[in-house]
Amino acid sequence: MGATADEGGNLWVAGGTDGVFVLRSGSSSFQKFGLADGLHPYGYMPDGSPADKNPYLEALSISGGPAGSAFVGYMGKTVQGEAGCEDNWDSSNPDPAVYKSGDADRLTLSGNGISVVHYDIFSGPNVVPNEMRGREKLCNIVRIVYQHGTNYVWFGGNHGFALGQANFPGNPTCNGEYPGKQSSINCAGVFEHTHPAINGYATDDPNDHRVWYLTEDYYGIAVDPLTQDIWFGGQIRTTRFKFSSSTGSDPLSRYYDAELHTEDSPYASNRIDVWPDPVGEPNIPRPSQRVDDAVAGIAAMPDGSAWIGSFAHGLRRIDGYGTLLDDATAKLLAKNIGALARDPKDDSVWIGYRWGGGVSRLKKDGSIQHFSWTAFGDLANSPVRDIQTEGSGDSRKVIVSFEIGVVGVFSGN
Repeated sequence: MGATADEGGNLWVAGGTDGVFVLRSGSSSFQKFGLADGLHPYGYMPDGSPADKNPYLEALSISGGPAGSAFVGYMGKTVQGEAGCEDNWDSSNPDPAVYKSGDADRLTLSGNGISVVHYDIFSGPNVVPNEMRGREKLCNIVRIVYQHGTNYVWFGGNHGFALGQANFPGNPTCNGEYPGKQSSINCAGVFEHTHPAINGYATDDPNDHRVWYLTEDYYGIAVDPLTQDIWFGGQIRTTRFKFSSSTGSDPLSRYYDAELHTEDSPYASNRIDVWPDPVGEPNIPRPSQRVDDAVAGIAAMPDGSAWIGSFAHGLRRIDGYGTLLDDATAKLLAKNIGALARDPKDDSVWIGYRWGGGVSRLKKDGSIQHFSWTAFGDLANSPVRDIQTEGSGDSRKVIVSFEIGVVGVFSGN
């Protein structure tokens, strides 16, 4: 679940299997939208036909866009006895109803309803040099961030992260074509995917030499106010994706350049281990030699630093190169964080707890306020799944999404 406001003040909610809700600016009641209203948690076959005639709907994440619009991310579909959506394409029996499930939509208010454009987050044939058949990996979009003032929307997924064009008009017959190995077609609306992954042994058995590629669940996304680069944090590592600071001549060349500076061997320092493993790169750790960061959220600060919140380990601040600056874990109500956001009013940091306890606010001077059972009553027992902000200055609002389905909108000091 997540909640957000668009630039027109409309409040949008990703409501899980119930779909998407919107509270229009000035209205007192929510509208609900589902599959019958055009939500599209599935992609297209090469001929433009739907990949699934019996789709699964679960809205996971949402980010407000230009006035009257929002970007929503979905959970992929699970079919008993089949490989999951991340691995289905590469399985012995790929099922488009599974590998094409999930991904994201742009929703735009239209009359009393919505218009919908689907982002099919994959690479088609002849794009990725080592995967000429095509690539289908991202499906569960656990976080989305629209980069205000640009044409970019960033998708944090199960396996990695991707970039979308915010004004993409949609193209069901594109078949994932954008310049890679081929250079003549560019119709996909997305560039995918990147990850600060590492290699790790499968087990602690010293005789087991199987090596796995470790990357998962990019819940942490934030725009760096200093450079306009994008912070991404996942289960294993965090990276500053150097897209805006790249010298590339166009968005795709900047994307490829930033990808190189996250993934390639010389740039291990940009695969940031916020809670360091006992055994790090270039060595290959056993499971017992890892401390997986389990990033839940990121609050990017005006000086180029970032607060990194973890589902398991608490809250740390790093500079733009990954150096540890501060550890605020001891100040928290619990070390299990569910969501994180910077307050544009005063650069404080709002912290929501994964297993209940309410919300805390870490001030610039290092002091902290806790809003728990006294403030919320029984609502404090609900996990916090998302925190976002709307506006700036004295009029800004903080939007908190609780797992039980309650959205809190807070204003004032």
